[in-house]
Amino acid sequence: MNAQRPKGLEAFITGCPLGALLVLLMLVLSITGFGRQLFVQGSIEGAMKAGSTPFAAAAFKDPEFISDPVYVINHPDPPTKPDPPYDMEELKERLLPPDETEASAENTESSSESEESSESEEERIAEKEEQDEQAEHGESVYTPFRDEPRDPVTPRSDHYHDPARRALNTDAEYQTVDEHYFDNTLFIGDSRIDGLGLFSDLRNADYLTKTGVSVYTLHSYKLKFSSDGVTFSEEVYFTDVLRQKTYDHIYIMIGVNELGISDEKDFLEEYEKIIAEIRELQPDATIYILGIMNVSQYVSDDSSYLNNDNINARNWEIAHLADGKTIFYLDVNPAVCDEKGFLSNDYSNDGVHLRSDCYYLMVDFLKEHAVL
Repeated sequence: MNAQRPKGLEAFITGCPLGALLVLLMLVLSITGFGRQLFVQGSIEGAMKAGSTPFAAAAFKDPEFISDPVYVINHPDPPTKPDPPYDMEELKERLLPPDETEASAENTESSSESEESSESEEERIAEKEEQDEQAEHGESVYTPFRDEPRDPVTPRSDHYHDPARRALNTDAEYQTVDEHYFDNTLFIGDSRIDGLGLFSDLRNADYLTKTGVSVYTLHSYKLKFSSDGVTFSEEVYFTDVLRQKTYDHIYIMIGVNELGISDEKDFLEEYEKIIAEIRELQPDATIYILGIMNVSQYVSDDSSYLNNDNINARNWEIAHLADGKTIFYLDVNPAVCDEKGFLSNDYSNDGVHLRSDCYYLMVDFLKEHAVL
């Protein structure tokens, strides 16, 4: 009588023992990974219910706008090799180039705009004379910016008008601090600030960033939020974060993505609205307006809008928003630029962003310009 042949799983194990071992190994790994995920998620949810959030900002005790958050516990260490070069054509498209039809239409109005510029220059001179007169009579006059001797520069486009004026750091008694100064600090900005959070040693601060964000889209875009080295998987609106937590210091750098949109006056109006909203939601925070970082010479010389003349004109405007008491304007460009004011090629691969291993230059500058 013939022996009965094995069937089903028994036949598979008998006929292919190696395959059976692989299937068993995959099953064990799957169960282990699933168990670890449940453990981590349970630990985080338990901590949040208990009122302690070891991986998130302490303010998010009841995060209504975040459902089932998943966390990236650690950012990768900064790469030891330089970042790969950027595709400049793709970069220019991402930085929102101006619409040619709008540019041509604006050119037809250049004569009237130049007359308005001369009138505004006369008003500025009259205002300065009035301030000088008040100072002579012993009245206290605060000016968040100062004129430097300058030669006139002809603008290369209608997106800016007087590029020769350069805003200086707000006059203040700055002190040097260590990284603990940034324990309860929020950084707001575009890809340049995102790089600060990813590659600098200021992991104890909070970051609210998005590549490509501008003053015109800051309210409508959801931003990436990182707190104490942890990144939320769900993006949030910047006003939600400002309502959830009280900060001691808030830094903002924004403006490179809208260099080809409107002009510096319109840019200032939108920027002023943002600063006013931050002040309303964070009445006790010290606000630092970081000047737009310059671009390299080969980028600046190749564009009518993505250039340092345009950046200078806009930095001059936003420096007016500083009051020298709770709002300060800081220009980081001297720390990262060459003697001509261009972003140094030694510190950047694409002429627009700092290399990942060069963000320490910005950090050092911020540590040396703190108001206590």
